[in-house]
Amino acid sequence: MADNQLVTEPPTYTPQFNENKDKYEDKSPFVKGERKCIQYKCSCKSGTLFSGYSQWKNHIKSKTHQEYIDNYEKNNKAFDDLKSEKNVLLAKNGVLENKILALTNQNKKLNEIKNTFKQMLIQKNHLLHLINEGDDEFHDCDD
Repeated sequence: MADNQLVTEPPTYTPQFNENKDKYEDKSPFVKGERKCIQYKCSCKSGTLFSGYSQWKNHIKSKTHQEYIDNYEKNNKAFDDLKSEKNVLLAKNGVLENKILALTNQNKKLNEIKNTFKQMLIQKNHLLHLINEGDDEFHDCDD
């Protein structure tokens, strides 16, 4: 394998909840007859991989997988829910980080405006001081 190739872990196959039967069931991630299928792993047994409808169909008939499905909610649902919640929270965190960055940039701009305004006030006060000093030099002839 070349050094520049990225090795990725196959996605995990997850059974689907059937609301009518109130239980988890196997639903193929493949289309029958599909070619060049991606490989999936199954959590029913470590190292279980399949790629394609036929391999998936043979896998779900195994006793180990049947027990896995029968006990899926008890053993795995909480873990899967936590993974889903983690992904939602990571997404929300990304949104909040973007908002923080935007507010930080806005704060920098406001500070620049504030500093410019302070400089303008200093210049205004200096000009007023110069004008007031000039008034002391000139007196009305009526005095």
